[in-house]
Amino acid sequence: MLTKSDKPTLTGLLQYAAEKNPDGLCISMDGNQRSFSALYQGALARAKCLSNLGAQKGDKVGILLPNGIEYLEIFYGAMLAGCVPVTINNRYKVAELKYVLSHGDVRFLFTSAAQETNFLNTLHQAFDDLDNTQSSQSLADAPVLERIYVVEAAPNQEISDAAFLAYENTDDFTPPAISSDDVAFIMFTSGTTANPKACCLSHRSVVGNGFAQAERWQMTAQDRMYDPLPFFHMSTILPLTACMCVMASLYATRYFNADEAVEIFINDEITIGFIAFPTLTNEIINHPRFDGAALSSVRLVNNVAPVSTLEIYDQSFEHGVGVSAYGMTEAGGVICYGDVDDSLEKRLNTCGQPFPGIEVRIADPENPSTLLGPNQKGEIQIRGYCLFEGYYKDDEATQNAMVDDGWYRSGDLGALDEDGYLAYLGRWKDMLKIGGENVAALEIESHINTHPGVVLSQVVGVEDDRLDEVAAVFIEAVPGENVSAEDIIDYCKGQISNFKIPRYVVFLTEWPMSATKIQKFKLKSFDLGEKYTL
Repeated sequence: MLTKSDKPTLTGLLQYAAEKNPDGLCISMDGNQRSFSALYQGALARAKCLSNLGAQKGDKVGILLPNGIEYLEIFYGAMLAGCVPVTINNRYKVAELKYVLSHGDVRFLFTSAAQETNFLNTLHQAFDDLDNTQSSQSLADAPVLERIYVVEAAPNQEISDAAFLAYENTDDFTPPAISSDDVAFIMFTSGTTANPKACCLSHRSVVGNGFAQAERWQMTAQDRMYDPLPFFHMSTILPLTACMCVMASLYATRYFNADEAVEIFINDEITIGFIAFPTLTNEIINHPRFDGAALSSVRLVNNVAPVSTLEIYDQSFEHGVGVSAYGMTEAGGVICYGDVDDSLEKRLNTCGQPFPGIEVRIADPENPSTLLGPNQKGEIQIRGYCLFEGYYKDDEATQNAMVDDGWYRSGDLGALDEDGYLAYLGRWKDMLKIGGENVAALEIESHINTHPGVVLSQVVGVEDDRLDEVAAVFIEAVPGENVSAEDIIDYCKGQISNFKIPRYVVFLTEWPMSATKIQKFKLKSFDLGEKYTL
């Protein structure tokens, strides 16, 4: 049996599963299923196509697609070809896509023109010189981008996925050698800068956390994990990796639907629910067909939520143990989960103990080298195999994220108890958590500040029943300019992701100040007025 000590790569993990359990179910998605062997062969075919198109080791392959089997084939196929997949948040709009494709040096891009997504249309808005008639491109604002293929609903044959797959014309292909320390993929993540940061993750980081997750949850090949979350996010990539470590099966979906989710739990005898976010879990447990007592196959359910909410979930899935987690992209997704054998008190109030090989300490946020003792609240710092390889083309941001001898500054607040269990206590950095997505306030502010009628904007997060947190923007308008809240909302639409668009817009003429800085925490006590729905 393959183990973490063998230092496998993500593709090596898939190949091993394909050889040892070729007919075993790897992925089930909306009625489509792939065995480990079938997924590996599909990825290998795409690797051959990339190689025949001239792809070189280290080339970036962008994936702007909804969840689908093809997504995974491209993801693993790019790595088999020696390339580095770039998973692109499919909520990104014009400004974000322009930045990601340019900064990420994406050479090959796979996308969709399906009606409900139509990413191709958004790409046309971002790049007015994009050529819809041929795959070859020469874009002024993304000079590295060489080819675009449309996997779904291609407007013509030349740029279709079939045209790409036609390049598989030889069996003379040997995947280039890669090691566990090589960068496996790049995932853009929001930070404290105006633009998303390109987080470089090694095979070592993700595979190591995959084995750790499988061990922590006592997973076996008989497990069937339900995970409705997006493929561009670690909340699916890591659980899929954990499944591959033990050759378990992952049940995914293109888009979350509570009716379908309940049917999957009932009909497919799901053993692990990786639902993760309260917005989704609430829809499932409040569904008229949900009966936690009848779901005897469910043994574990993962969620991240307040203690009172976790307690409800733990009671709702009567046969399953509820656990929580803590992590971030820069640390390979998750650094600790609750253990199936932990006490209820530990499972409700902590995120579990860090995985073996990962160190966690709590430090004074203002003096990051000053360490704090048990149960003291401070910044969570992390060191170990799980850490990222840095932000792509941003050495300054990478250096700023580290302190002392290889410790990563999470920007999150937490505490370690006497037993080494980690409790997450909020964010120290100027970040929002909207529907499970990290969003830098500066991302939203930077766009709104370009409005000709705005002098300055400041964004804070406010609690929300559906998304946990939404953005509220406070604006100082140009004197004499008649700028309305509707103007600001309209200025954001189509330019930044819908979930980032402020739900509250407040105009003011005087800011709450310290000696030199706006005191954002005081803004949260202001009257927010009417909430906007999109």
